[in-house]
Amino acid sequence: MIDIKKLVAKHLDTGQLFRHFFHHCGASIEILRIILAPGSCIEIHGISDIDPNIIKKYGPGLITRFRVHSDFLDEGILVHSDLPTGTFVGYHSMLLVGVKGSGESKTFMVQNWWRKKQFVQVSASYMLDCLPLIYFVWTPQTEIENRCPVLYGGYAESGGIDAEDLPAWTMFADGWGDLEPPED
Repeated sequence: MIDIKKLVAKHLDTGQLFRHFFHHCGASIEILRIILAPGSCIEIHGISDIDPNIIKKYGPGLITRFRVHSDFLDEGILVHSDLPTGTFVGYHSMLLVGVKGSGESKTFMVQNWWRKKQFVQVSASYMLDCLPLIYFVWTPQTEIENRCPVLYGGYAESGGIDAEDLPAWTMFADGWGDLEPPED
């Protein structure tokens, strides 16, 4: 697994980190560009353009600058179907892993890295109101570049997300897990 702490320390200076964390400047796309192979192509898509075919073609998308409101922080709410409520608390990045429906009934499945809120279902209207940028990498990534430090023996906190006892499992298994891997 990539040692993100070492990667960030190597590529971002103190000023960049300060602006990123305390002034909401910068985004995870900067980190993604460091990780990707040289010459990689990134494409940005608007929420209205994203459908299951985009996910099948490119794989997951990086959601950046997602405006988090206080309602999104509630660990017990895994489905956000209305507009965001509460105060704006900052920006967040997540991974877009699924989409179903179309038009106003379109919903997105996002993977979060918060321990008790790893998968979240978000309506198109909620997503639009949060004004995210969504990036897809369309250049195949065949290996992690040597310039990325690796943490051997590390694990991702989301390592048990396929366990049926997790709160999001039923929602994930109920219609989101039907995508087949692309043909080689």
